[in-house]
Amino acid sequence: MISMPEVIVTSLIKSFGGVKAIDNVSFSIEYGEALALLGPSGCGKTTILRCIAGLEVPDDGEIIIGGKTVFSKKKGIFVPPNKRNVGMVFQSYALWPHMTVFKNIAYPLEVRKWNKNDIKRRVDELLDMLGLQGLQDRYPHQLSGGQQQRVALARAIAPPDVDVLLLDEPLSNLDAKFRESLRVELRNIQKKLRKTMIYVTHDRIEAFTVADKIGVMNKGKLVAFGKASEIMENPRDTFTADFLGYIRLFDGKVISIDDLEAVIDIGDYKIKCKSPSKLEIGDSVSVYVLNLELSRENRGSLNTNYVRASIRGMINLGSVIEYEVDVQGKPIIVKIPLKETNINLNNKDIYLSFNKDITICLKI
Repeated sequence: MISMPEVIVTSLIKSFGGVKAIDNVSFSIEYGEALALLGPSGCGKTTILRCIAGLEVPDDGEIIIGGKTVFSKKKGIFVPPNKRNVGMVFQSYALWPHMTVFKNIAYPLEVRKWNKNDIKRRVDELLDMLGLQGLQDRYPHQLSGGQQQRVALARAIAPPDVDVLLLDEPLSNLDAKFRESLRVELRNIQKKLRKTMIYVTHDRIEAFTVADKIGVMNKGKLVAFGKASEIMENPRDTFTADFLGYIRLFDGKVISIDDLEAVIDIGDYKIKCKSPSKLEIGDSVSVYVLNLELSRENRGSLNTNYVRASIRGMINLGSVIEYEVDVQGKPIIVKIPLKETNINLNNKDIYLSFNKDITICLKI
């Protein structure tokens, strides 16, 4: 069976007061896939979600959901939100404060003129699925944040004909402990229901937990898009690398290049790294790495880069030790699990080592 894209966004543009919140964005996701739109506040990710939901009218472009065009500037098409078969979970949950849990979940079914027996059957099913049994008669103010989030999700997926689930930073109001468990739960529910999902977040861990694909947004533009593993392993620009948590180690110049591997001159050392984008000898680049090891011995090898460093300071964070080290006059923070390190302030000469396969260089 040929897989068809469930959501197609083409050349989407939306401006507010002359500023482009969405700047010519295009992407598509398949049926049953989960996409995370990841980026800082104000980058346009929520505006994209609202355009797909029909809550904002784009200035240009086209949106197709389930093979049906719901917006096209060129064709003069705008399908209202209630005709798009999408479910949306807002950052604030947007539960009706005067309605019980049961009534909040039942509301979209009542709008669709379902009979009372079918509504009760469907709501009971969702209460059981989302661990809300016994809470059906409570009001939103009587619930915890995690419970409110589950009610909002149940309401969004209550109509079985919902094609696409849209979530706008749904965990941002919860504490860290709840976020960690609920993001896994959300992913499991999405897989179980096989719902196509678009999830907006500024949290990279959240994005990689819930999504098959990642779209990185910056200043209204989609600067990276692809499978989660590909985006993480091969960021192609400095913004994406920084936002994904890569450590910017050094700046230097390309002195040799072979296929996708480059050698970078950083002064006292030559660093081997991957080159996701096309480079030429003499290009100025930044060297990024995901993980660093700290040792008292030189662990350099054919596959491993190393540089000499000195310790400036250290902080015990419980399960990890955070070291501030100096490399060629540059301060670098390195976190090492407590059980894996015996380095202290008395160790004057130490080494940073990092595998060339998880080291990348990007043109400045």
